[in-house]
Amino acid sequence: MRRLVLLLAAIALTVGSSCIVDPTLLVLDFARSGNYYVDDAARDAVHQFLKYKIDVTEDSTGTLSVLWKSLNPWMQTFHYALDMQICQHDKCGYGTGGSPANPEEVGIPESYYLHYAETTQIRLRPIYGVPADYGAPDPWIVTIPGCPDGTPATRACRLQSWGWNDTAFFFDQGNPDFRRWMAARLLRGASASSADGVFLDAHGPEFRSIYMASTDVLSGGMIREYGLRATDPALAAPYHADLVDSMKQERATLNAAGKFLMVNCASWTLDARCTDEALAAGGVHTEMLFTPTMSADQLDQMAQLVDQLTQQSFGMVDLYGSACSWGGSVYSSPGNFSSARARYHYWRFAAYLLVRENASAPGHAFFDPTLCYSDPWGQTPDFDPTRPGAYDDYQSEWLGAYRSFGYPKGPAVTLAQGDSPPGTCAQSWGRSYTVLKRSYDDGIVLVRPRDSWDCDNYGDATAVTVPLGGTYRLRRDDGTLGSPITTIALRNGEAAILELP
Repeated sequence: MRRLVLLLAAIALTVGSSCIVDPTLLVLDFARSGNYYVDDAARDAVHQFLKYKIDVTEDSTGTLSVLWKSLNPWMQTFHYALDMQICQHDKCGYGTGGSPANPEEVGIPESYYLHYAETTQIRLRPIYGVPADYGAPDPWIVTIPGCPDGTPATRACRLQSWGWNDTAFFFDQGNPDFRRWMAARLLRGASASSADGVFLDAHGPEFRSIYMASTDVLSGGMIREYGLRATDPALAAPYHADLVDSMKQERATLNAAGKFLMVNCASWTLDARCTDEALAAGGVHTEMLFTPTMSADQLDQMAQLVDQLTQQSFGMVDLYGSACSWGGSVYSSPGNFSSARARYHYWRFAAYLLVRENASAPGHAFFDPTLCYSDPWGQTPDFDPTRPGAYDDYQSEWLGAYRSFGYPKGPAVTLAQGDSPPGTCAQSWGRSYTVLKRSYDDGIVLVRPRDSWDCDNYGDATAVTVPLGGTYRLRRDDGTLGSPITTIALRNGEAAILELP
């Protein structure tokens, strides 16, 4: 029997002592407001559409908290923050008209940073565009002087990296004074924006996965505080231990003030070190992970992580996927639904129901519809359901199927397994499908994860028919119910919510 616990969607956040409108359905979304609409009327229409659908959303400035809470008094918000590094320029160089120095960086003690102990050359590689876009030579080589032990540590020898639209300095997570300062800083930021929690971005399973994501160490690289080079795999263990201790202190400080903390390790979320970080923070964000490309084993791991976070008073799970995406060109068959796009979004909701926490401890796992908020320039309204683009994607991506299904009656189990149908996977042997089932008050949820990492065919030929063990009606993507059935065909990466007749 596969042990899976459910991750739930909602209509009112229940972290800590928050009020619950519908404890069987919790929804979290990065529903930004202000710059992504054709006009004020379009923006206001989105607010009205979402106000009772979303329980918690990002608001790092505090400008939206009053608005959202006036529309829905149970709405909660969270503050965006970085705790591993700090940008050298205001707003990380975005839209600052000349990129003045970051005011937050002023006055931070030098001992709070990591430094090179020897002269080091690095190459910066912008994630977007080329160095010339930032007024830099290509290749972008930077020479950093060393500050050996026994000499003062200075700004000039700090570790630098590239991220977002800017260069950044890295903090020393092993410094106890830094830990206390960072915990207090996160609390100040959340309090200033009237936020109920903090979201920590840009994490990964080890130092190199973050620092070297867009930064190459060409020579040197000895880190003064660790006595190891930035490229040395041995750095992973001590840095990870320090980072986890920092996050435990950050969580304790925020929880004491009644606020939650969650960390974004993105597609690395289920890596053992990222799981450590999530448990240290008391919350997790699954950017780019929670999609139909997940395997049965990954869903199992996700369920276990949810179960562990549920034990924490302020535990928070944001089941984020990939915004403005619905499976790519290969995810073309509508399967049991009205469109391939609807099938993709439906799978994510069903998978949330599959892994959500048990009925005895609701209010920690949130379905995140990962709504598209493209079109930052307010171009022609997009009413085309086959592509992402503009403000109405909020409405077109919100399925009628996104509603309560009661409480889970236990963990998920394996309903069916077998050989993958021919053509499902690049490798024709040794591949198998799994259909997972979870019973609810109102029926059952079935989820067929991706058969394997090389199983990229999601078409009709991949379908397998499974018996339901009773009579049910399919909840279609528009929320209506189909005819009574006793079996159902599920394709690779397809799910079904089946209600009792």
